[in-house]
Parts: sequence; C-alpha cells; structure tokens
Amino acid sequence: QTLRNGEKYKGNFDCNMRQGKGACLYRNGSKYVGNWYRGCSEGFGIYVSPKGEKYVGEWAANKKHGVGRYIFTNGEFYDGEFHKDKAHGMGTYYHNNGSIFTGQWANDKRNGKGTYVFANGSKYTGHWT
Repeated sequence: QTLRNGEKYKGNFDCNMRQGKGACLYRNGSKYVGNWYRGCSEGFGIYVSPKGEKYVGEWAANKKHGVGRYIFTNGEFYDGEFHKDKAHGMGTYYHNNGSIFTGQWANDKRNGKGTYVFANGSKYTGHWT
C-alpha cells in the first residue's frame, strides 16, 4: 500500500497507525522490516540505508536502541548496545584489517575502559575519552 507521504508499507495498522509486524520502503530508498508500535519502529527490526548500510537489532521510538549490529558499507561492523541511534554502552567494533576494539562507547565514540587488539595480535587495554 502506498501511503500519502509516498512511502510503501505492507503490514498491520491500528487506529490508522503502523502497528505489529510490517515492512516499509521509504522515499529515499531505505527499508525497514520489523515491529511497529503506534506508527514507530519498536522492538526488533532490520533497517537498510540507501547506501547499503544495515542495522539488525532493537528499536525504540524510531531509533536504534538496545542491542544490535550495525554493518557499514565497507564491511566493518559494530556489535553492541545502542542508545537513541548511537553506539552507547558496551560494544565491539570489527575493522576490515582484523583489528578489534571491545569496550565502552558513548555517543558513537570509544569512551571509557576498553581493549584494542591490533591485526598483528598485540593489544592495548586502557581508557578512552
């Protein structure tokens, strides 16, 4: 079904709002498949951006919120906690070169205690700000 705003939605409605399970193709080419609550992405869902970045995980009020995996177009990815669309809490970032950072995040940045394991196997544990 094409909505008035041009989005294409297939799924359940309640009181004229997306509710339950559904899939939406947005006008910019992005897609969301998952749970809806009162018209918002809520619960578990999968989002694919127009550039091909992908998020698989928990949502609250149309924002990545909870635990999930964000895969970048270059193949690198972050597994961990999100808060209001940002990597926030404990998480692990996997680089293409084999390096891995595991630790605390705040507002999409390493922040707090963490361990960086370099591709050559050496490691550094410390505090990021």
